[in-house]
Amino acid sequence: MTDGMTVADVIGTLRLALGAQWKDAVWDGLQAGSMDSPVSGVAVTWAPGLAILKDAVAKGCNLILCKDPVYWYEAEEPLKNPDSATSRVNEGIVGSTPWSVVEKTNMHRIKQAYIAANKLHIYRMSSNWDGGNDLALNGLLDVLGWKMTDSIVGDQRFPNSRTAIVDFPAQALVSVAQHAKNAIGSRSTRVLGDRGAKIAKIAVHPGFLTIPAATKIGQIPALDAILTGETNEWESMPYAEDWISAGHGKGLIMTGLAPTSDTAVRQVAAWVRQLIPAAKVEFLTSGDPFTAVMAGGLRA
Repeated sequence: MTDGMTVADVIGTLRLALGAQWKDAVWDGLQAGSMDSPVSGVAVTWAPGLAILKDAVAKGCNLILCKDPVYWYEAEEPLKNPDSATSRVNEGIVGSTPWSVVEKTNMHRIKQAYIAANKLHIYRMSSNWDGGNDLALNGLLDVLGWKMTDSIVGDQRFPNSRTAIVDFPAQALVSVAQHAKNAIGSRSTRVLGDRGAKIAKIAVHPGFLTIPAATKIGQIPALDAILTGETNEWESMPYAEDWISAGHGKGLIMTGLAPTSDTAVRQVAAWVRQLIPAAKVEFLTSGDPFTAVMAGGLRA
C-alpha cells in the first residue's frame, strides 16, 4: 500500500524530484482513471498491453506508469492540464485513420472495459522516462556490461535521450550481436553488415533510432557500429546501409524495442521505489514478443 497516497500524490512526488527537468509533453499525462484515487500499488512498464495490465492486477497494482500509449496511437494535441482528472489523452490519428474509428474497434472496447472494470489508473510519462539521470541508457549499458567512453544527444527533439559511445577490444560483429542478444534477452536480434567485420567502437542508442539520431551518430569519427532497439526499415535502416556501403561504418544491431526497453523499466522502477519507499512498486517486463527463425547464425 502507499499509505493513502493518491495518483496525484505519486505523480507530484516524481515531479518534485525532477523539478525544472520535468517535461509536460502533449502526448503524456493521465490516460485512464482518476488523479484523485488512492493507489494500492504502482506497476512500471514500457507498453501497457492487455497482458501487462492483467499482470498489474494480479500483483495488486492499480496505477500503471508507462512510456508508450494505451491504445497504440498518440495524439499531439494540447492538454488542458496534465495532472487534472479530466485530461484523458486521446491517442490519436495515424495516417488517414481517425481516432473515432479506432474507438469503434473491438480491441479498443475490450481493453477499455478491462481498465474500467479493474479501476486502473494509467499515466504516460514518456518525456520524463529517464528520471533526469539517463535511466534508459544506464539500464541498457548495465545489462550489456559495457562502460561508456562518451555520450551525445542524437536527436535534439529528445534532449533527455542520450547515446553512449563504447570502446572495447576488437571483435567480430556477429560476436557483439550475440553478446547483446544474450545479455538483453532478445529472441529477435537482427544484424546489418558483414558478420565478420571487426568492431571496436560502438554507439549504444536505447529504444527507437530516429533518422536525425542515426545521421548524427553516423558522423562520429571511427565509429564501427550502432546498437539500438529498433528503427524504421524505410529511414534509419537504409541510411545505415549507405553508411556501411560508403565505408564509414561496419554494422547495425537491432535487439528489439520491447526487450531493450525493459532494461530501462528496471531502472525507472528502482527510481520510483527510491522516491516512494512506502509504496509497492512492481517492474513488469514485456520480454521479447517475437521468436526469430534461424538466420545468419543467430538462433532464437
